[in-house]
Amino acid sequence: MTATTLRIEKVNTSLPGTLTANTLYFVKTGSSSFDIYLTNAAGTVAYTSAGSITGGASTIATSDLTASRALASNSSGKVVVSSVTDTELSYVSGVTSAIQTQLGNKQASSTDLTAIAALVGTSGILTKTGAGTWALDTSTYITSSYFTGGVSTILTSNLTTNRALLSDGSGKVAVSTVTNTELSYVSGVTSAIQTQLGTKLASASYTAADVLSKLLTVSGAGSSLDADLLDGQHGSYYLDLGNATGTLSNAKTSATSSNTGSTIVLRDSSGNFSAGTITAALTGTASSSNGVNLAAAEW
Repeated sequence: MTATTLRIEKVNTSLPGTLTANTLYFVKTGSSSFDIYLTNAAGTVAYTSAGSITGGASTIATSDLTASRALASNSSGKVVVSSVTDTELSYVSGVTSAIQTQLGNKQASSTDLTAIAALVGTSGILTKTGAGTWALDTSTYITSSYFTGGVSTILTSNLTTNRALLSDGSGKVAVSTVTNTELSYVSGVTSAIQTQLGTKLASASYTAADVLSKLLTVSGAGSSLDADLLDGQHGSYYLDLGNATGTLSNAKTSATSSNTGSTIVLRDSSGNFSAGTITAALTGTASSSNGVNLAAAEW
């Protein structure tokens, strides 16, 4: 396993235009907060973390480390300096396996290792050019040309903000015309929206005439909606005297056949009724009389 030296840089405002491989960048975002960026051997950002630092880097967020020391993680998983100097750590450069195992086996020197150790440069593409000869291309790094999948459209430029994303006709990540607010309206929908809309009544159908016609289909006696009630009563409650087809029940009046004042006269079952004084013009023949003023009668 080849050991890799990790560089640490603290940047005041933003990442530099050209990133160094195998480097941990701390970009200050506030008085006590940083964004972390870690580059891989190709000089491409492999990890980033935004906001306040609460993880392993929290011990070095606001103060510098002891200079020229190798770093380690402590029992709490935080970054700390070790007793190993950077000079001592540099002696690990070029080691290809466990040091103690190699020392124990007293491995013989290798022309390849000798050739690699003699190379100038700390990063790049290492190529074997022959038996015991190697070359280090320090000008070639992994670039966007290595990414040919769906992500290739968003490697070097930001997306339009606050939009829903989709895959375009080429299978690449692209922004849609739908805003993230509009997309949020889909939350809670349980089935196809168009199918649900298709089952709803069009707003044009909600005219006054349409509402009235629908009310009339459920209105009437015995229903929970009587649109033609008068003083709480249905029309059948009242006599239809307007066209003289109705009959007023005697029970609905104070009529009586007895001699009762201030009441409507009601003939009994024989057609008779009792009365006190009757003042009237008599036409015809009276069969009997009881206290009738005949002088006032007309014959």
